[in-house]
Amino acid sequence: ENTLLSNYNFGKGVNLGTFRLTDSQGISATINLASGKYNTLGDVMNAINSADSSDGKPLNITASINADGNGLLLTDNANGALKMTVADVTGTAAADLQIAGTAATDTIDGALAKTVTLTPQDTLSTVAQKINALNFGLRANVINDGSATSPYRLNLTAVNSGYEGRVTFDA
Repeated sequence: ENTLLSNYNFGKGVNLGTFRLTDSQGISATINLASGKYNTLGDVMNAINSADSSDGKPLNITASINADGNGLLLTDNANGALKMTVADVTGTAAADLQIAGTAATDTIDGALAKTVTLTPQDTLSTVAQKINALNFGLRANVINDGSATSPYRLNLTAVNSGYEGRVTFDA
């Protein structure tokens, strides 16, 4: 909760723009990080947790820190027929917080960790495509190192340099 927005997003910070949250009953609220004093993830969580729609209806979305402690977790408590959505209106605040998109279930996990699921049918090219589809601080491509046997390699490059570009692999 005390993580500074200026240090978040792999050290790139969070753009202090505006984003809209819509719960599963269709109630929407807009969070404007450019107005007010938003310095930490806790400030953003408080804004989301106290958000009301323009006609005064409470937004039925709860913001918290996810179970791994590495990002925001949005939980839709509206029990509606729609899917919770988060979209940037101005700037890239929701994308920087890793919460932009449509919920598959009743949560959006803005974890600063991603999972790539591999199958026996995957090739180096499909693995690179899966990694690149995450759009998550890491770029993958297939290179030919010129070896006589098995010359193709998966090349991974961090988008950011230094400490902010660190990547951890876990099997």
